[in-house]
Amino acid sequence: MSRVLRNKILLVGTGLLDFVKGIYQSSELEFPQDRVDNELKKSNGLHSGIIIPWRIETKYYTATVEFWLDELEGDDKAEVLKSYVDPDNGIGDVVDALVYVFRKDKRDSFEGIKEWLPFVEKHEPSILMCAGLPAGEDNVELPDIEDWCLDHQFEYVDLDEKTVEPLDKAGWDLAVDILQTNLWDGMTEHKATAQRSEPQGNEGDEELMRGNHEKCEKKKAKPKAKDILINRLIQNCSSSSWIINRMKS
Repeated sequence: MSRVLRNKILLVGTGLLDFVKGIYQSSELEFPQDRVDNELKKSNGLHSGIIIPWRIETKYYTATVEFWLDELEGDDKAEVLKSYVDPDNGIGDVVDALVYVFRKDKRDSFEGIKEWLPFVEKHEPSILMCAGLPAGEDNVELPDIEDWCLDHQFEYVDLDEKTVEPLDKAGWDLAVDILQTNLWDGMTEHKATAQRSEPQGNEGDEELMRGNHEKCEKKKAKPKAKDILINRLIQNCSSSSWIINRMKS
């Protein structure tokens, strides 16, 4: 029976493309600039609704995940946030990581993370990360933000931070490491590693991105109670490329 994979990274806040580019660079992968440029043309330059695939390769497993970008703004922001919590939208079924990005030199850009707590409480993604983009030449330390993240179970990553210890992770490398530690739905475990390691329970050999066309068609056919919301990208349904969107009035 087909099912939707929970292998999406919901990326919210500000500076989202900068974050994804940093993840690609740290992973030593080529950023899909042509794909993103095409997406930007379709969205008239808006970052919201852009979907960027990311292939994770570790010595233990391989997985294909997607970054879903959404920079909330406008008069309907409150309604859109409310829609993310709504289980009928299906977002919680596919999102297994929430990453909030803010600019360290713009302290107010952090405050939006608090608006996502209802989503976290409702859908309980496996990974919660708060990433502070580099502040330029002058590093900015924000102990109060670190404390807030600790209290609310977010991993705080200072993307300015560096380490001299080979085994330690910091900055961009730490952000990649956090995302790689998740047991992503649909991942394929490397068999040679599995034979040498302790039993992991599942072989992780599920087929990626299967059965999503039917899910997408359901989303399109189902009437919405609110006129503001609809799937942000009801396209490429066969590859699970859909995300909630504001409906044009």
